[in-house]
Amino acid sequence: MSGRADQPEPSAAYLDAIRRAFGFAREMRHGCGPADFIVGISEGGGPAATALGRHGGRPGGRPGGRSLRDITADDEPHGAERNGQGYLHMQAQQAAMTLAAELGQPASAEHLLVALIDQGTLEVLLTMARADLDPAEVRQEVLTAIGAPAGLPPLPMPPLLRLSDTVTSSTLSAWRLPTRGTGWRVPNRCRLPG
Repeated sequence: MSGRADQPEPSAAYLDAIRRAFGFAREMRHGCGPADFIVGISEGGGPAATALGRHGGRPGGRPGGRSLRDITADDEPHGAERNGQGYLHMQAQQAAMTLAAELGQPASAEHLLVALIDQGTLEVLLTMARADLDPAEVRQEVLTAIGAPAGLPPLPMPPLLRLSDTVTSSTLSAWRLPTRGTGWRVPNRCRLPG
């Protein structure tokens, strides 16, 4: 379920791209980040995978015939830096769901690819550059495929929430975590340093 009554359920292609992304991250033994989603999308079907392939993202699409999976796996020495960035793919997913709802469509891999490009994380931009992909060309092809306006500005990204914005003592009580008799002191609102 998308989490909002006014948004249609995501398409099977959207969910499959996410499953492939998490599968790839698991194979690489790191947390799933935005570049893993690019791999998940590229290995599917439909306009997003075609755009990634047409512009160099698939085997045979560029010199050396290397896939986005190969390129991203080669970047694995930097994979440790990806751990802890899971919130970034969640932000892109939320932006993709919003774009799809605005267009009256179920979220698809195409909406997700536009959101990942517009999010502009260094991880995604480096992956696309290593694959000889021009993010603007890929974005425009995908926007055309989903019937979005040609001059659509970059998607606004939802704000990132801090843990201190979401965890309160009432939340901990709802999770049925022991707070009495344990010596734990739970403030009314948890705060993280910094």
